Amino acid sequence: MVTRFDKGSSTKLSEHFSTDDFDCHCNYDGCLTTYVDSALIDALEFLYTLTGGFSILSGFRCTQHNEDVDGKPGSQHLQGKAADCKPKQLVPHAFAVKCDGVSQFRSGGVGTYPTFVHVDVRGYPARWKVARKLNAVSV
Repeated sequence: MVTRFDKGSSTKLSEHFSTDDFDCHCNYDGCLTTYVDSALIDALEFLYTLTGGFSILSGFRCTQHNEDVDGKPGSQHLQGKAADCKPKQLVPHAFAVKCDGVSQFRSGGVGTYPTFVHVDVRGYPARWKVARKLNAVSV
C-alpha cells in the first residue's frame, strides 16, 4: 500500500528508515509530498539485515525532478515503489545478488550500477546493469 506523507515530516517508517530517506531531493516549491509503498519498506528492512546496511540515495521523486535526472517517464520512483541503495559493506554486484534473497525484489526490479543498486516492488521481475558511471545528480 502506498502512503502519502508531507515532505520533511520525518515520520518513522521502520527500524532503519523514515520518510526523510525517501523525500524528493528537488527544491521545487510545488514538491510537498512523499509517497512510500509499505511493501518497499518491508523489503528494505529485510535487505538491511541481509547486507549489513545501506543508505538510500534516492527514493520518491516528483515528476520534474525525475525529468531533471533523466529518469524514465514511468519510473517506479514516481510511485514511491523504488529506492537507490548505496551498500555499506558490499560492492554493488554482491549487493544486487543479495536482493534476490528478498521475495519482493525477486518479483520486482533490481538494477546494478557502478556505485549503487536500484530496487523496486513493481510486481514483475526486471533486471539490468549499467556499466558507466552516472553523474551524482542523476541518482
